[in-house]
Parts: sequence; C-alpha cells; structure tokens
Amino acid sequence: MRETWLCYRQVAPGIVFIDGDVAIDPWDIRVMDRAVAQRPTDVLTGHAWLWPDSLKTGQPVPSHRTWQGKEAVWGATYRDGQIDFFSFNCTYIPNRLFERVEAEHAWPRLVFPWADTRLSEIAQKTPRIPMYYLPEIRVKHVNWA
Repeated sequence: MRETWLCYRQVAPGIVFIDGDVAIDPWDIRVMDRAVAQRPTDVLTGHAWLWPDSLKTGQPVPSHRTWQGKEAVWGATYRDGQIDFFSFNCTYIPNRLFERVEAEHAWPRLVFPWADTRLSEIAQKTPRIPMYYLPEIRVKHVNWA
C-alpha cells in the first residue's frame, strides 16, 4: 500500500481502493469522481454489504458505521453524512491520511485483514479528516452467497 501511495502522491490527491471481490459500474465511478473533486481531502466510501461469516453477525451488515458509546451502529451516518468507520470496498483515501500514517510509522499495522479497520482508527484520531458515506455508490459483490 505504501509503495502505491508513494507512486501516486505527486500526481493525485489520493487513491480509490476497490476490493478484489467487488464490482462497480460506470455510475459509481462518476459519483466517486465528482465527490473527490468536491472533497479531495476527506475519506469517501460507497455502500457495500459485509459478509456475515467474516464478522460473525449472522446477517450481512453495511460496510460503514457510527458509534454510540461503545456500540457500533452498522449502516448509520451522522446528520451531515459523516461516519466513523469504512471498509475498502470502494473507498477514496486522501493523501493527508496517508501522510498521517507515514508520520506515525503505522504502515506495518495496515495489513490484511485489518488494514481498513486500522486506517479508519487513524482517521478518527486525526483532526480535520472527516469520513463520508456516499449512498449513491452501490458496490456489487461478485461472489455474494
């Protein structure tokens, strides 16, 4: 991940991650492109469902969430569309979040299967890096069971 960011940080405001088991259509790409143009320094994520087996929830849950105390509220957003957690399904990560990772020497913590969780945690701790949910982007899982 670090090597990819180092290649692109001079020519792009950030990177869009798309998981290997999902598909996005041209509409999703246009929506993300417009959103990045408007908010190039914010984390932006589309809607996707997480597999119930991977989270032991017994049912699929949305890939974004907020927190009420210590309780995760799956699929919730705050009034302004902000969230507290994202998954890489289709997510734009701005360079300034990667710069924070670099400053904290946190690259070793960004490994499968916890990379998106750890990056969400770093974004939460970093002032002025809001995370937004883009409901217009509907990520499609290729192998949904």
